[in-house]
Amino acid sequence: MNPTSLLEQIDLRDVFGAAVRWIHLLSVIAAIGGVIFARVALLPAMSEVLPDDQRDRLRASVAKRWKMVVHVSVTLILVTGGINFYLTFGDGVKPIPYHPIFGLKLISAFVIFFLAIALSGSSPGFAGLRSNAKTWLGVIITLAVLIVFLSGVLRLIHQATMVGVATAAAGG
Repeated sequence: MNPTSLLEQIDLRDVFGAAVRWIHLLSVIAAIGGVIFARVALLPAMSEVLPDDQRDRLRASVAKRWKMVVHVSVTLILVTGGINFYLTFGDGVKPIPYHPIFGLKLISAFVIFFLAIALSGSSPGFAGLRSNAKTWLGVIITLAVLIVFLSGVLRLIHQATMVGVATAAAGG
């Protein structure tokens, strides 16, 4: 195949969309991977080997470093998620059933963002959440699994729409 013809076939919108999805997914992987590590490995290990005062100092030290990852990840997820949403509707996806499912996904993501920021911060107002971090990290993981499921459903809706558009364009 002639490389020039291959380059002519590449749609920059598709390349941009793929790059945005890649950044979105890497941000999610970083954030949720850290949450799973904290819930499954870090917190139990701290409880087993450290006295309370050292546990609190370690938690504060980890949170200082982790909150930058949380803030950057949340920002990138919001920006790239907005772009993905815009690009999806440029393809002609119908609002129903897409919007209600997307709405549940978005609300779940905002709950995750709130909890992640509260747990990684040092505000005295969220000390109660941080003292029960094991539970709240479990909530984040559960919501993340729900979001992955909803994302799969939304992808199926998008693909079905694209097949319908292609079929209609072909006269079928």
